[in-house]
Amino acid sequence: MQSATRILTFLGVCLLFSEGFGFSVEEVSKGYVKAGDVEGNPQAEPGPPINVRVTTLSSSSLEVTWEPPPGSSPQYYRVLSSGSGITPGDIIVYDLRYRLDGLLSCTEYFIIIVAVYSNQVFFSSEQATGITDSEVPPMPANCTIIKESSDLVSLSWALPLTNCAVYTYNVSWLWEAKWNGSLADEDWDTTGQMSYTISGIRPYSEVLISIKGKTASGYGPALECEALTAEYFPSAPSIVNVTEGSNYLSVTWEPPEEPNGVIQRYRITRIGDDGEEEMQETDGDTLTARVYGTAACHNYTLTVAAKTARGFGAESNKRVIYVTGEAPLETVTCDGAASRNFTVMWDHGSVTCKDQYYYITWNSTVKWSADEDQGETEVPGNETAYTFLDATPYTEYFVCVAITKDAEGGVCCDHTTAEDGPSAPVIKEISSFRGDVRISWSPPEEANGVVRNYNVSWESEDADPGTQEFDDVTEGLVVGLEKCHTYTFSVAAGTIVWGNKSETREVEVVNYVDSVTCISGGTDRVLAQYEFATQNCGFNMRNTNWKVNVLWNNNTWSQSTSDDSSPATGSFTVPGLEPFSQVEVCMSVPGRDEEKACCSATTDEAVPDEPSEVIVSKVTNTTAHISWTMPLHVNGAIKSWEVTLRGDTDNEETENDVEGEMMFFDATDLTPSTNYEVTVKCQTGGGLSKGTRSSFKTLNADNTGDNQPNIGLIIGLSVGGGIIVLLLGVASIVSFLRQKKRRRSEQAKEEDHPQSHYNNGFGPTKAQYEGDGIEEDHL
Repeated sequence: MQSATRILTFLGVCLLFSEGFGFSVEEVSKGYVKAGDVEGNPQAEPGPPINVRVTTLSSSSLEVTWEPPPGSSPQYYRVLSSGSGITPGDIIVYDLRYRLDGLLSCTEYFIIIVAVYSNQVFFSSEQATGITDSEVPPMPANCTIIKESSDLVSLSWALPLTNCAVYTYNVSWLWEAKWNGSLADEDWDTTGQMSYTISGIRPYSEVLISIKGKTASGYGPALECEALTAEYFPSAPSIVNVTEGSNYLSVTWEPPEEPNGVIQRYRITRIGDDGEEEMQETDGDTLTARVYGTAACHNYTLTVAAKTARGFGAESNKRVIYVTGEAPLETVTCDGAASRNFTVMWDHGSVTCKDQYYYITWNSTVKWSADEDQGETEVPGNETAYTFLDATPYTEYFVCVAITKDAEGGVCCDHTTAEDGPSAPVIKEISSFRGDVRISWSPPEEANGVVRNYNVSWESEDADPGTQEFDDVTEGLVVGLEKCHTYTFSVAAGTIVWGNKSETREVEVVNYVDSVTCISGGTDRVLAQYEFATQNCGFNMRNTNWKVNVLWNNNTWSQSTSDDSSPATGSFTVPGLEPFSQVEVCMSVPGRDEEKACCSATTDEAVPDEPSEVIVSKVTNTTAHISWTMPLHVNGAIKSWEVTLRGDTDNEETENDVEGEMMFFDATDLTPSTNYEVTVKCQTGGGLSKGTRSSFKTLNADNTGDNQPNIGLIIGLSVGGGIIVLLLGVASIVSFLRQKKRRRSEQAKEEDHPQSHYNNGFGPTKAQYEGDGIEEDHL
């Protein structure tokens, strides 16, 4: 009974899918399912697959997985699938997974897994569902322009062919006005609606529109369409000129700045002072026209309007012209020799209209500042001249006289006004220096011509006044003024005439130290003789500064003093100096150090001290190396060294002169095994110093000394069967220690020479100590 029920259930499922979806059975794989009963393994109760899961792989693929019933092994599985866009399927599978491809995006699919056992027993799982991922949409199906006006475009579009929801549409556009080439671009995101109105476009503009949709996966490709906005009324033209002719007026204009389309026609409107209106049209390419039928002694108002496909736009600016009927002026002259006025005159015979006026216009350029100006005025018809009052000096005027206002054809003349005196300069700085006055100024703000020179003038209560002329500069130097006086200065600029003087500035011309002469006063002082510039001042104050450089040791120092009542000439002594010191003395008036006068001198040299130490080294049987260190006080420039050698046999004595830069002497041809006394003296420009002595003894003829190694005594004593050995070498040990001590002393002298007190080109150099190595002593 149970077997029959299972068979009927399986047949019912098959009929359901075959009749409802028309699927066919297809075998996929046989590699997985085990035949338990073939191998004799016991089988559990058969049942449906469990844990059926559907995984989304992409926008066109799903994967279904499952597990076999616990403890049983079906022969195979059947995957029954259905959903939008595919044919219902029935696939035989020998695996525990299956992939469905070629599906539609954003679509739900239904899947049942059937486990098939032997004897056609089968069990079906619960129905599982899966939904494919979204994808970017294709471009919208179409673009329809609903409305094109002069400043907007309305459009709509159809849904893209996709199953996925389109959440947003992006509309972007670029428009170009066909009448001036101006460009603009914008974009806008809609919230799902499929229509949009683009506003703010210029009339008569080409519009390129792009539309793209957006799903959860992003924007898709764009659909493009084009539109053209309608023409609109043009802006107003601009009249640039109106002239009077015989029985007509000639009008010239410029096109509208914003045509807003194609200009088809222009309309010229003329209205007389009696209200009569006359209109005349031209084609869109004409910019000059004549309007006939004018009468003399009447005002006419003219305007121009442009027309596009939309109609005529605004009228241009109004131009009013008075028709005189007179012939043009023949002569206009400018005349005048003054700097601030001139007259323009004309000749025109009789006047037809009683209310006629002459119209005068002018442009001016100031030649000394490049400033420009312009103006206009009108003169009654019975006048034949006009005077320009309060004109600017040295300015070029270009003046035109016409019968009709704002009309071409006026007769013109030009005129340059005369130069005039400039405004006053301003003194910027003024100061005195060693009796001269330096003065600087700024040029006049109003030159009123070409400034050719400046006049500097001065005066004093108790000194002579004066003037000095300078070329076109802004500073000058006045020399030769009397000292000890206060002067008042002013400056005036000149073109062809002198202008006003500047405000005055005072300056005091003080006495100053004109010269200082220095001489040496011996080894310890310098005498400075000075002289002021003049002896006519009541009293003189003087600052004295001096700097000292001791040339033989480079010690420097400085000092100063002041004198509130110094004679005009005199001397000053710098005392307490060391020999051979360079002294610079400067004198000036207090507060005016920049006016100082200076001199320098060097004190006399003096006898130097004896050398600090004499060192003898490298002694052989016939030679010795002798070096020495600087005197404590050199007191001058070292010229030479005197080195005297005196032996203790046969009255042997030699005297040697060594150059001042050297500080060593190599004695040769000495007598072996002889005691010598060496004396070194220093010679400067101040004299010869006392000597510093040292003594040494040359080695024996075989280059050996008098101290030979002693022989130790070895005494062997035997006491109680024991042996005590005593090594006595006392003499040898004492001799060795003495020689070792002497070697160390000489090496110390060689390696660490005393520091010189004199390093201004007169001290020892490395070369001066060459050859000072110490001979080794040997046991």
